[in-house]
Amino acid sequence: MVPVFFVSYSGLFGIVVACVMFGFVLGMQDSIYPAAVCELVPLGRRGTAYGVFYVVLGFGTFVSGVVFGYFLEKDFSMAVLVVFTLLLQIGAILALSHSRKTIF
Repeated sequence: MVPVFFVSYSGLFGIVVACVMFGFVLGMQDSIYPAAVCELVPLGRRGTAYGVFYVVLGFGTFVSGVVFGYFLEKDFSMAVLVVFTLLLQIGAILALSHSRKTIF
């Protein structure tokens, strides 16, 4: 959410700050996600799990870009963006807690 704020309200400086922040977050996530997949999946299924994970991650990144681009294009308020993001995060947490109990 912070990068959206910088891009929306701070001009070129905001875009640069948003890009740097995105790089930091991506670097942190890219080192943590494979470890999480390794923890959740048995050894014999890890290759498939990594493949499925990165396909879903790529598709989700595409869809989120389209959705947030639409929100910004239609001038939705920052509060709507924050609430939408929080609801998606809560849904993801619930899905992960459920999948850990049932799939593996």
